[in-house]
Amino acid sequence: MNTRYFKYLVKSFWPIATVYITLFAVFLVVIPFVVDVFCVLLFRGTIGYSVYILVTGVVCIFLSGILPLIMHNRYFSKNRSDIILSMPMTRGQAFFTELLFGLAVITALLVGSYCVGFLLCFILGNGTSLLGTFGSSMLGLPLLYLACVITFLASTFAVSVSNSTFQAIVMILIVNSFPALLNTLILNPDSYSWIAQSSVNWFSQTEVFERGLSAVNGYNVDIDGNAIYTFWRSMLALLLQLIFWGGMALLAFFEFRKIKSEHLGTVIPQRFGVVNSLTLTFMLCFALLTEFFTDEVIVNGYWQAYMLLIFALAYFLISVVYFVSIFVVRRKAKFRKDDWIRFAIAIGGGIILGMAVFGIVRSIRVERAYNYYLALL
Repeated sequence: MNTRYFKYLVKSFWPIATVYITLFAVFLVVIPFVVDVFCVLLFRGTIGYSVYILVTGVVCIFLSGILPLIMHNRYFSKNRSDIILSMPMTRGQAFFTELLFGLAVITALLVGSYCVGFLLCFILGNGTSLLGTFGSSMLGLPLLYLACVITFLASTFAVSVSNSTFQAIVMILIVNSFPALLNTLILNPDSYSWIAQSSVNWFSQTEVFERGLSAVNGYNVDIDGNAIYTFWRSMLALLLQLIFWGGMALLAFFEFRKIKSEHLGTVIPQRFGVVNSLTLTFMLCFALLTEFFTDEVIVNGYWQAYMLLIFALAYFLISVVYFVSIFVVRRKAKFRKDDWIRFAIAIGGGIILGMAVFGIVRSIRVERAYNYYLALL
């Protein structure tokens, strides 16, 4: 870390930090307190601080996710990036200084606002509330903090392997769509369960946060009805996500060191960049469509599920347009042979992966059904 650069970030980031301070204060302090005041006036009781965090905490997670985009945006301008990279520090020092600065901002704003808001609601309710409790409010802090840090690391990875604001936004959307795609493909591959699934997506930090906080508030628990067990299960899921996205942020650091100023605003074939990530995302989406169609139409005979073909065709056309546009915006654009190869991998690989997932899931179901049948005998 470079101390001088950290001080420079504090001075240059202060106007944006003021906006962040205001937003965190509004969603973690003002809204809970004002609503609780109305509750006291209406029915002489407060709801409880942790109940509000189920809603307002998601906004804080979102704010943590766009923070790296705001900080890293200076590298998408060649003039600004030349000024920063000409400072007496290495690329590694710049990367880790910005990483620590962002984490410091999130930690200070989240912990400070959370504690102030909780204390105000606690004092207003004279230590009691209708729904939330002291314990549930305190347990909500580590859940929300881990969810915000994980989202920040995921977005740090996204923007660090991008060369323009447009690519950074696309990458942020991609890394946030991966949890839903993986959960649907691996744990919930049926189309009907995918449309109306009730189970939590343990790959998503937002859903895990809401699941854990709902459990300690008594709204949602596991089969055994143990809310504390659900809380620690949520904490374990968040810690595993923290390890994963921390590793991805480390990979982004090595990619960030290789990006050259003359490549800013272009599409370059990085190992973890936009081009390859788009290929993987489209491959997962085609895998989902393949599995759905195979299961619902071919096996179960739900012919009305042919509507999936319309979605598949629309998605295919959208992916064609997007792949072409992302390559055309490359400066000195030339649609190369490897561009066609990536697109072919996205479609062909997705179909093969979807059929493989279908076969694995189907064999597991058959095995479970057979074991259940033997158990009945």
